[in-house]
Amino acid sequence: LVEQMFGDDSEARITATTTLVTDPDVISDAVPLAVGAALERLDASPGKLTTELQSGVVNTLVLLQRASPATLLVNRTDIERLLKRASPSGKSTAAQAEKVQALINAAADQRPVAFIQIANEAQRPIAEALAVRLRAAGYDAPGIELVQGQSPSRSEVRVQGKSERGFARWLAKV
Repeated sequence: LVEQMFGDDSEARITATTTLVTDPDVISDAVPLAVGAALERLDASPGKLTTELQSGVVNTLVLLQRASPATLLVNRTDIERLLKRASPSGKSTAAQAEKVQALINAAADQRPVAFIQIANEAQRPIAEALAVRLRAAGYDAPGIELVQGQSPSRSEVRVQGKSERGFARWLAKV
């Protein structure tokens, strides 16, 4: 879908972008791919932008406007590089880039939250070490809750609502 956002067929570009922005399960995965594709194409095209590239960049900016604050922050460096490269491409592109920058600025004030529950006190040292690591990574990790008999049979990571799935995958690895 990300490749189609930059393709020759305008209908396919619109369809791909619409599919991505309306599916919260794929946005966190699509953002780094789309930003990378846009930067790669912009780097390879130092002159006037083709219609396909201009459209792909705008599509990427639209995708970024639907991304979660956490996704924006995780990819902030590359996104801001894209915003600098895209802004001179015209008034409408610059306006889209400004919207994305405003969302990044607002996201900087937010922190993801990780709630840690343990089944018994023997797990507390592991949970404390996890909380330290999460806080170092920018999470809020409030106190550790002892759930005893309510605990699942195996460890799990839950993502709530439209939360950042990329963070959930990272958290599962940790």
